[in-house]
Amino acid sequence: MRIHPSPRLRNTRPRVAIVLGSTREPSNTAGLGTYVRNLLRRYFPTVEVEVVHLSKSTAAGHPLPFEIIGTPATHKPPGGDRARLPDTYTHPSVVAWSAAVVSYDAVLFLAPQYNGSITAPLKNALDQLCWEWKGLPAALVTCGGGGGGTLTEHGRLIIGRNFGMDLCDEGVEIALRPALSTGHWVRGDEAWLAVYDEPMLALLAELVRKAEAWRDERDRDWDE
Repeated sequence: MRIHPSPRLRNTRPRVAIVLGSTREPSNTAGLGTYVRNLLRRYFPTVEVEVVHLSKSTAAGHPLPFEIIGTPATHKPPGGDRARLPDTYTHPSVVAWSAAVVSYDAVLFLAPQYNGSITAPLKNALDQLCWEWKGLPAALVTCGGGGGGTLTEHGRLIIGRNFGMDLCDEGVEIALRPALSTGHWVRGDEAWLAVYDEPMLALLAELVRKAEAWRDERDRDWDE
């Protein structure tokens, strides 16, 4: 079954969402989100960036319920039209989250490693939907004391294999200094983050290329 990108106004800027995998406040994830957002805005000015907080981005349906109503895999878009996916849900928060994801041309998941794996809020945000993720360009950036290597393995399986997203070849693992887990938080403008600029920009360049291709396919479907 082919899932068409959502038809919106043609020639729109590609929309990239940065989904923060932590709901803690304050958190290092929020500061790293600022770092990634600033790189996108500086080096890829044609991209529209949205930062999604899983506890307070109410326009995108958050916070979501932790109970999954029905079976998301059965919510197939009528005629393969992703734009109609939100209509297949009943819970208003899930409807809003579906509509938000349908509007994105790519998603960058920025996630801390908790106890060796993915955080519960991020896993729930993924599990509440299904077909919205299929084929959607995605990137994974992890953080933790050692960079979040175990989460990288788990996350790539979940995002790439299970949900069928078009995952970028490489991710970025950001190693957090010990002080950052004892009351000092990343702001996003620290000098030590510069060591990650090169791999992060390479990842963002790949993600933006995928987002532009997704947008172009959506525009072709609109013309048909």
